[in-house]
Amino acid sequence: MNEIRKNRIKYCQGQNDKNFILIGLQQQSIDISVIYQFRELLRALVLRQLTVRYKQTAVGLIWILLQPLIMMAILSVVFKSLPGLSPKNIPYPLFILSAYVPWLVLARIIGEGTSSIVSEQSLIARVFFPRIIVPLSVVVVGAFDFFILIVFFLIGYFIVLPEFISIRLLALPLFIMILLIAGSGIIFWTSALNVRYRDFTIIVPFFLSIVFFLTPIIYTSNFWPKEYVAILSFNPMLVIVDGFRWALFGTEFGPLLGKLTSLFSSIFIFITGLWFFGKSADDFVDNI
Repeated sequence: MNEIRKNRIKYCQGQNDKNFILIGLQQQSIDISVIYQFRELLRALVLRQLTVRYKQTAVGLIWILLQPLIMMAILSVVFKSLPGLSPKNIPYPLFILSAYVPWLVLARIIGEGTSSIVSEQSLIARVFFPRIIVPLSVVVVGAFDFFILIVFFLIGYFIVLPEFISIRLLALPLFIMILLIAGSGIIFWTSALNVRYRDFTIIVPFFLSIVFFLTPIIYTSNFWPKEYVAILSFNPMLVIVDGFRWALFGTEFGPLLGKLTSLFSSIFIFITGLWFFGKSADDFVDNI
């Protein structure tokens, strides 16, 4: 019997609740009912992160709004002179911002989620709970960030581009959900791998910087030559970015096959991420 199992039995012997004993003796599994039992812990982790981010900072909410605006201004100045990057009827700064906002949220989820298990090592070493709650708390915080950004973006959108307002906007929650699914799946992988290989905190930001330029943020999705489109379709952000622009501006959604490939990539990463995280969670205490 390994050390982690001994610790669980010792912990469970002090519990009167049969559910805790059952959870303690079984291998970590992704069970929604079990996660629901620990919803207060999830809530506490989310509130702590939000407090640190928005209350215990000098700029707080202002920074989350300034960051995409600053990047929008920089990217607009640098790439505006290049022809064929965006549709002519859409202001290039807003064209960039419509893709950079979801990219920023995804990058934050991945960046913070990758180190989430290691960051909570003191809690994980002392208390037993479904470990998946830790990366899930990062996703919930990311969803909160997204809500703030999209509200302010839509306010500006309604003021500056009222002619683009359409029933298509009702599809935005769908693409937001796809983004959260993709982000969750990725950090299930990276957070579990980072427990064993700590250099993932270095590899992931480098990988994100590459994917940034392979994602149609500063250009349209048909910018790349056709022979590369099939490969780029595996990027989970493709369907999200094109979906946002279609909902906001009515731009061409592109070939359905490519978007389905991108969507299935998100679903595949999520499902395999759940499996890998559940398989790895039993060893977190020993490896941390």
